[in-house]
Amino acid sequence: MNRRGRQQRPFRRPAEALGTTRAGIRPSLRWGVAGPMIETMRILLLGWGSRGDVEPFVALGRGLVAAGYDVAIAAGRDFASWIESHGVTCEPFSVDMEEAMRSPLGRRWLGAPTGSVRAELRVMSDVVHGFAPTLAQDLLRMVRPDDLVVSSSLTFDSMLAIAKARGCRHVTALFTPGIPTRSGTASLAPVRADGDSALNVASGYAAIATMYQVMRPAGRLVRQRLGLPNESFWSYGRQGRQVPVLLPVSPLVWPPPADWGPRVRVTGYWNLPAPEPADLAAQVPQHVRDFIAAGQAPVYLGFGSMTSPDPRATADLLYTAVASAGVRAVISRGVDRLGDLGVPLDLQGRVLLVDSVPHAWLLPRCAAVVTHGGSGSTGAGLRAGVPSMAVPHIGDQPYWGRRLHELGVGPPPIKRADLSAQNLADALTAMTTEPAYSRAAVALATDLARENGVAAAVGLLANYLANTGG
Repeated sequence: MNRRGRQQRPFRRPAEALGTTRAGIRPSLRWGVAGPMIETMRILLLGWGSRGDVEPFVALGRGLVAAGYDVAIAAGRDFASWIESHGVTCEPFSVDMEEAMRSPLGRRWLGAPTGSVRAELRVMSDVVHGFAPTLAQDLLRMVRPDDLVVSSSLTFDSMLAIAKARGCRHVTALFTPGIPTRSGTASLAPVRADGDSALNVASGYAAIATMYQVMRPAGRLVRQRLGLPNESFWSYGRQGRQVPVLLPVSPLVWPPPADWGPRVRVTGYWNLPAPEPADLAAQVPQHVRDFIAAGQAPVYLGFGSMTSPDPRATADLLYTAVASAGVRAVISRGVDRLGDLGVPLDLQGRVLLVDSVPHAWLLPRCAAVVTHGGSGSTGAGLRAGVPSMAVPHIGDQPYWGRRLHELGVGPPPIKRADLSAQNLADALTAMTTEPAYSRAAVALATDLARENGVAAAVGLLANYLANTGG
């Protein structure tokens, strides 16, 4: 029900725009039929997480501002100036996300996994419990009754409670494949990855039940402070199925199965607009440009916000793999600050350590891309049109690594716990010598360039507002 007591209709299409479009196919932009805006209405995007979790919301926020909406992004306070440089208001959480990731608890969560799902979930539960009071307090402070709130996985349960108590409208954006389906291709951990099966649906619900137990501390605190009873898993699921879902990934990468129905929309990636080439190049340090121009295209190695118990050992592993494969490399220091002792003498001139360099400039100039397999990093590699593979650390990263291989753009993923200099060198050699990977990567990047995920999402949200009275 919305705040006026009417049943919400997720992404309902006007009759004149129906055409022959079927549920699960990427929506036509004609569906975005804007209704009158409420003067006090705001669209609040909840970007709780690392920069990779926030950047898609910045792209969406820009699109919504351009369409005339009042927009704010809730994100770690260390992202405030970056968000506002894009013309979008920031509502800062009371957390510096980079500091949190560098904390002992953050390093335990994002560090090299043991290979045990149970151990990973236990650490994740500790992290969620640690941040739950701050997250609950901040959400209760930020969210207003007239907001349309776009949550994500880590804020979804809390927003179920706040929307129920305050009557605000709620849509969620999922960057993780967590919607049960018969499709093996679209399932996070399918029993049958190569086809459709009811067993895949069962495994999907089992995953939701597990994550519900891990993620619920903030939601429980929110309900306590709002005077609401705790919800059972079945009640949680029943409420959750009423919330419209946006998936900010290309349908070419995350193909929408028919059994998701019209509530779930795969929009395409939410990308920031590419700067003019001269402006983009101006953001790249001169020594990086010089390195790229000095020889054969390098491989890119970067694990983003992931950490390891021994960053020096990780850097040494990467150096050894690069030397064995006989390639040049750009290695991103990441949160772990890899390479703090510098590049070994025998690799100087062949390896460059970098901090922040725009992926849109750097990755297309590389011969291959190796990342941790986050959704955003996976998309950046695919848009670059070069072979890509993943070294999954945690969470949904194994799924994106699997999809890269299934799409034919790179070799199978190597779990971080299984990574060695030898198997990484073998993967680098394959990506830089097997033409099939390059052909598939170029073809997919060409198709991705035709999509406009931000415009699709803006149209759907405009239509949702029109159909819910705002």
